[in-house]
Amino acid sequence: MYNHEGYEDVPAHILEALDRYAQTGGHLGSFLEAVITNDLFRAVGHADPDSMQVLKKIVTYVCCQMPLGCRGSKVIVKAWRT
Repeated sequence: MYNHEGYEDVPAHILEALDRYAQTGGHLGSFLEAVITNDLFRAVGHADPDSMQVLKKIVTYVCCQMPLGCRGSKVIVKAWRT
């Protein structure tokens, strides 16, 4: 499990999904998939109101808490899953 301290305003299900993905390469919904592949337009388009309010915090979590090799582009994400 990754450090959730300081991310209390991010919905728990989002942090859990990101952690699960980082550990197992598991499936993410459209919003989080867009976040980890750096697709801002798609992330904003798929964000629910709660996620949109904390989008900056979610991106900070991805950048600061998750392994570098599991995020950044569709190619990187595909490699992480294989």
